[in-house]
Amino acid sequence: MLRVAPDSNENDIGDRAGVLSFIEAGSITSGTLLKTYGYPGDKMDETKVISLWGMEGHSDTFTDSMLLFYTMDTYFGQSGSPVLNVSNRMVAIHNAS
Repeated sequence: MLRVAPDSNENDIGDRAGVLSFIEAGSITSGTLLKTYGYPGDKMDETKVISLWGMEGHSDTFTDSMLLFYTMDTYFGQSGSPVLNVSNRMVAIHNAS
């Protein structure tokens, strides 16, 4: 996540761009339906177009080290994509496939 300071007029970026709500990943249990959206590099190689793709899968395990594992088809280029629950609330940030 990125924290952005207000602009010179004290306007918050969320007031202009919107906000994605989040919850603690610790509330996720094994088998929870999750989804992510991103720009997987293999699709660009395939289609020759940069485009947004969505994926779905289920949570697998949650470790004491704050890592959430899930079975979802992801690829290089999707790091930083939000991992969402069925209510479209962010529960994690994707960082490896």
